[in-house]
Amino acid sequence: MPDNMTEPQNDKKKTLMVRARTAVFFVVVMLLGLFGGPWTFLTLFTGIAYGAAHEFYALLVPRLQNLAEYRIYQIIAGLLAAACPVGVFLHISTGQELPWPIFIGLVVGVVLIAQLWSVSAGVFNRVATIVLGVFYIGLPMGLVVYMAHAHGFNPGIVLMILLLTWANDTGAYLVGMTTGRTPFWPRHSPKKTWEGTLGGLMFCLGAAYFLPGWLQLDLPVFIRLVLGLIVGVTGSLGDLTESLLKRQAGVKDSGTLMPGHGGLLDRFDAFIIEIPFVVAFLYAVGVL
Repeated sequence: MPDNMTEPQNDKKKTLMVRARTAVFFVVVMLLGLFGGPWTFLTLFTGIAYGAAHEFYALLVPRLQNLAEYRIYQIIAGLLAAACPVGVFLHISTGQELPWPIFIGLVVGVVLIAQLWSVSAGVFNRVATIVLGVFYIGLPMGLVVYMAHAHGFNPGIVLMILLLTWANDTGAYLVGMTTGRTPFWPRHSPKKTWEGTLGGLMFCLGAAYFLPGWLQLDLPVFIRLVLGLIVGVTGSLGDLTESLLKRQAGVKDSGTLMPGHGGLLDRFDAFIIEIPFVVAFLYAVGVL
C-alpha cells in the first residue's frame, strides 16, 4: 500500500522537475536572444514564428496519408511566417520600403501553386491555414522586430510586454486557484473564472506601473497603465483563442517542444494577439 501511495507523488515530483528545467532553459534562451544584439534578437523571434506556425498548421490541418507531403506543407507554413520578422529586419537595416502587398501576393501565389503537386484532398483548408498563419503569427513577430528597432535597438520594450504577459498569466492563475468561482467563458475554457481574469488584470496593471522604471523605459504613467490594460485584456482573449483551436483539434497542447509546458504556441498565444494592439497604441501616442 505505501508503495502505491508513493508512485503518484514520485510522478508529480518528476513532472515538476521537468517543468522547472524547461522553464529555466526557456528564460535563459529568451534573455540571450533579447539582449545578445540585433542578430540574436532576430533569430529568436524568427524561430518563434517558424515553430508556432508549424504547430498552428498541425492543429488545423488533419494529417495526410502522404506524411512527406504533409511535412512539406508544414515547413512552408513555418518559413512563410518566419519571413515576416526577417523582412522587417531587412527593411530597417537597408532603409528600403517594405512592399507588403507584393509579399502577401507572393505568399498566396506560392501556396496555391504548390497545391498543383498535391495528391491529397483538402486544398482549401491547407491554403487557408498557411495564409492565416502568416497573418496570425508571422506579422505579429514582424511587429516585435519593428518595436525593438523603432529608435535604435532597444529590446527593453519587448521584454516589458513579455513580463506583463507573464504577470497577467501568474495573477490569473493564483487568484483563480484561490478565489475563482464564477465561470468567465465556459464554452471556450471551463476553468477560467472572472475572479482569475480580473486578478490577472490587476497584476498586469501593477507590473505596468513599476516595470518601466526598472527597465529604464521613459514612459508616462498614463501610457504604462493603458499598456497594462491592453495586455491584460487582449492577452486573456488570446489565451482563449488558442484554447478554441486546441479544442477543435482535440489536443491538450499545441506541441511538445517544451516538456511540461507544451509547444511554442502554448507559451506565446497571448503575446501573439497582444502585439498588434500594443504597437498600434504606442504608434498612436508617438512612442514608436
